[in-house]
Amino acid sequence: MLLDKSKILYDKLDAVSNKKVKLHLSNQEIKIGFLVGFFHSDSFFVERWIFQEAEEEAVFNPEEGEIIKHKDILEVFFFDDNLQILF
Repeated sequence: MLLDKSKILYDKLDAVSNKKVKLHLSNQEIKIGFLVGFFHSDSFFVERWIFQEAEEEAVFNPEEGEIIKHKDILEVFFFDDNLQILF
């Protein structure tokens, strides 16, 4: 698998205690919630993320999440440390 920016995002999510994020997508949509799962592929470390919109962290069911392609994410803001990753 290639090392790509999806791996950077994956590692950052693993390192923070507050996993709440704000996503800015390529269709100009902004989503606030949690990345609760992911799908690997042969080309990218993470090809698709499972996202659930929520204000507070709770027990999430990945089957109820929205699938977001990593290539559609332009920016991720982490509420834990105010870090912003641009893609």
